[in-house]
Amino acid sequence: MAGQLLLRFTAAGGDDAVEWAVVDARGKVPGEIRTGSLTEAAAACTGRSVVVIISGADALLSGARVPGRNRNRVRAAIPYALEEGLVEDVSAYHFVSGRPDPNGVYPTVVVLRSFMDRLLERLNKAGIQAVRVLSEAQLLGEDAWTVLVDGQRALVRLGTTRGFATELDALPLLLETARGETPTESDKDVPLAFYGDPQAIEDLRGYAVQLRPVDSVLGVLAPGVVRGLNLLQSDYSPGTQIKRVLRQYRLSAALAAVLLILVCTLGVMEYRQIHTENARLQVEIEAVLKRTFPDLRRVVNPRAQMRQRLLALRKEQRTDGGFLELLTAASGPLAALTEVQLNGLVYRRGRLELDLEARELRNLDALQQEITKVRALSASIESAKSDQQKVRGRLRIVRADPS
Repeated sequence: MAGQLLLRFTAAGGDDAVEWAVVDARGKVPGEIRTGSLTEAAAACTGRSVVVIISGADALLSGARVPGRNRNRVRAAIPYALEEGLVEDVSAYHFVSGRPDPNGVYPTVVVLRSFMDRLLERLNKAGIQAVRVLSEAQLLGEDAWTVLVDGQRALVRLGTTRGFATELDALPLLLETARGETPTESDKDVPLAFYGDPQAIEDLRGYAVQLRPVDSVLGVLAPGVVRGLNLLQSDYSPGTQIKRVLRQYRLSAALAAVLLILVCTLGVMEYRQIHTENARLQVEIEAVLKRTFPDLRRVVNPRAQMRQRLLALRKEQRTDGGFLELLTAASGPLAALTEVQLNGLVYRRGRLELDLEARELRNLDALQQEITKVRALSASIESAKSDQQKVRGRLRIVRADPS
């Protein structure tokens, strides 16, 4: 417990008035006890293990006798064993039980769930992370009956399984009621540890009052922190709180996951579509390149190879009249002779070779004669082959020798 900081709410309900102090390994408060608001206390909580003590008016210490030793079954049965003493339905309460006493009664702290929700919200808003939440009624001595006077209210502990906070005026009646319900020898006074001025209570007859010194309420409660039942269990354990927060964002996380999957799927589909289109265009580019340059054996980089071939054509055109001049000269006769069909052409080193198809050999001869009539051109049939009523031939066109 060394180095822990005790943070105690000094009023019941929604009041944020608190007092706080550091406790040592012996459960003592060696330093100053400070008071203020929850926000002011948050600065002192930084870097420390914080134990929060709630008012006895906000939590009931009771006891339940439940048969059996199965822990889970006992835990499930305790709320219904205490149901008659509760104002609301058991589902509205949070129950935390300890080990049974020698009589088989389980000490149990009962607190409204709505109170726990508000408390944790207030602590989180102030930036305080509590490791334990305890009810002050269970921090008083548990062997004898104990009363702690705090202003106009009293904190009462009646053995291991009963504790509460009450207005000071109502204390004698509640003590007498509890005494009547407790089997004792009528001729003996009931031992009562009393913290505070006994004159604050008019009638304490029938009690063997043992006065205890009171430096501060927090100083009296501090040693009991070791044995107190932590309310941060079950639905209010830190792990469950994280799950509860995550559960609130589960739908958003699911929608985000679906959106992410959808975006990734669309991205993959778009990538595949672009990849397919790119492959199709690559095939078309290679086909155009091969049609333009039939002598090309291997396509490695269509764009670079096309550029190189065009540069070579331009160079030849500048030096010897070139491809365009020969093709222009041959285009007129080709257009005039409808019986001849051009299937392909090859240009290399100043020669234009046409791959032709005609109905008869005389059609190729006629084309040769027409091209030869063009000034500075010479044409010759390199080969001719007849095949099923068609003639395929190869016609070479070059610049004529000026001599």
